[in-house]
Amino acid sequence: MFGNGLRPPVPPVNFDDPIGSDVPYAMCDYTQVNYQCTHVRYTVKAWCVRYQKTHARCPPNVVATESRPNEKCGNCKASTAGASGAK
Repeated sequence: MFGNGLRPPVPPVNFDDPIGSDVPYAMCDYTQVNYQCTHVRYTVKAWCVRYQKTHARCPPNVVATESRPNEKCGNCKASTAGASGAK
C-alpha cells in the first residue's frame, strides 16, 4: 500500500534495459480501496510477468475498486490508537 494515499509511483520504463528486454511489458493489476477516512490505497491484485522476473515496477493498472465505509485506513487507525493510548 502507498502511505501517501496517492496512486502508486510509476517508474520510468526503459525498453532498452537488458535485464528485462526479453520480458514482455505488461501492467501490474491493482485494486483501489476507498476508506471511511476518505484516504485511498492501492493493493496489488496480481503482479505482471515482467515484475515477477525483474522486480522492476511498471505502470499500475487499476482493475477493481473496493469500498470500506466502516473502516479507517491503517494510518488513521494507528493515529487514533496512539492518541487514545491504546495499543
